[in-house]
Amino acid sequence: MQRMVDWLQLAASLAVLIGLVLVVVELRQSRAIAEAEIINQSFEIGAANVSAVMGENAAAVLAKACVAPASLTEEELVVASFYNKHRLSLVRRLAVISRSTELYADGAWQAYARGNVLPEIFSSEVGRAWWRTTRPYLGNRELETIGNELLETLGPPSCGDEMRAYAEDVRAG
Repeated sequence: MQRMVDWLQLAASLAVLIGLVLVVVELRQSRAIAEAEIINQSFEIGAANVSAVMGENAAAVLAKACVAPASLTEEELVVASFYNKHRLSLVRRLAVISRSTELYADGAWQAYARGNVLPEIFSSEVGRAWWRTTRPYLGNRELETIGNELLETLGPPSCGDEMRAYAEDVRAG
């Protein structure tokens, strides 16, 4: 009878230990999610500021940056710069959340930068000049390397040709 009591006490102790381990894991996950939310909120505040600066004519400015970049005014260059900053802030947000919370897979932000954001920025000469002159990677050497390597492998800026072909196709109906 005593052996059975001993085994039951051991089983109960193991159950308590396993429960404590699960609580610790859950607390870590909750903390990571809370950190990600705080980081995300700070980036959303920045995005709202960028949107305010870009104003209501951002699409017209971006189209002009593609088809007639030399004719951009200083005000339009500011709008284009803030648009590029906003796009790059999406990469930075993913990188910060990835590093601090481990909620995203390793390499997720790098793939997003390489496959989505930087090709869009580099599709215009305005975006390329912005990258070269403002050095917007803020000390993130890995982002700097990804951007510089991508610039070396891309052909000439293509958004002007793409925009004209798109417009012709739409007008042709």
